[in-house]
Amino acid sequence: MGIDGESDLNKLSLFLNGVEIRSISGVEPLATIDPAVLVPDNSILTWVYSKNADTTGDVAYVDNVELTPNTLPDLVLTNIDYTPGTYVLDVAAIIGAPEQKLGTSTLDITVEAENQGEDLPLGVGVFTSADLEVRLSTDREYGNGDDIVLGSFSQVEGGLDSGELLRYIGGIQLGDTIPEGDYYLIAKIDSNERLDFLV
Repeated sequence: MGIDGESDLNKLSLFLNGVEIRSISGVEPLATIDPAVLVPDNSILTWVYSKNADTTGDVAYVDNVELTPNTLPDLVLTNIDYTPGTYVLDVAAIIGAPEQKLGTSTLDITVEAENQGEDLPLGVGVFTSADLEVRLSTDREYGNGDDIVLGSFSQVEGGLDSGELLRYIGGIQLGDTIPEGDYYLIAKIDSNERLDFLV
């Protein structure tokens, strides 16, 4: 897909089942969607051109759309479960001090993912290196500057055959250096991208 929007305020977006997954703006004559977009069965792809600037001669186009069957593993997070509430992380150094609080050192969590694609190819190995990473974030975006990495786990229950569930159950150390505030809990599978064939 490409665009000559005459302004960065004009953009061409690709939606999958009503959720925007890619967009380009300004001037992008041959912007290739890469990596490929995985489209589950019974899904709807929609391209939308949004004109938010008073321009003339702007144009957007979609070309060379190719749909091919997915013959590779496709790991998708299916469940993140934890005990919600307020966690007190700072514990007074002197027992009996007026400001002493009962600190919580771990966050009990369950993370599950499913391989919704094909079996793991022979020779690649078992699931010991497709990391599950867990973070706290003040927004809903993974990987920006406000993230606090809680841990990365390479040993979980499960395998990578089609339809199988991967699961991590355990306590994550929180530490007492996390700033006070409200956080989103975010998990990502294959966070180190060691299995680069995964879509």
